[in-house]
Amino acid sequence: MRPKLFTAKGQSSRQKLATDIELFLQETQMSPTPFGLMAARDDKLLWRIKNAKYGISLDKADRIYVFMRTYLKLINSGHAAEYAQERAKTAAAEPLEIDRQPDDHQPLDREQKAQTGRARRGSVRNATAGSPCPAEG
Repeated sequence: MRPKLFTAKGQSSRQKLATDIELFLQETQMSPTPFGLMAARDDKLLWRIKNAKYGISLDKADRIYVFMRTYLKLINSGHAAEYAQERAKTAAAEPLEIDRQPDDHQPLDREQKAQTGRARRGSVRNATAGSPCPAEG
């Protein structure tokens, strides 16, 4: 039997994710530590989701769901658990479609800044015609 993802209404997103993970773990008889390591590279993932006062990113939640769906799909189609784990880990580690947008802004590194011709700003003292600031005397 396949666990129902997106289960209970009236729960917060974090509670819903924790419930979905618990259902997945019951169905697959996987323990939380290996699941967390494979799905999100976090051995205490389920504990953090349940007990932490901060949330997790949407990207991480998406990757967890990708892992669970890929794993269940492969297991239900008759593949071995080891193969399903490796394929699901790979699927969760790949950038999601939303991550591949070309207009995504990334900060420039030093070489890119040099290529764009951005000049470094000098100090305020250098900006004036070589005269010291009146406060300096």
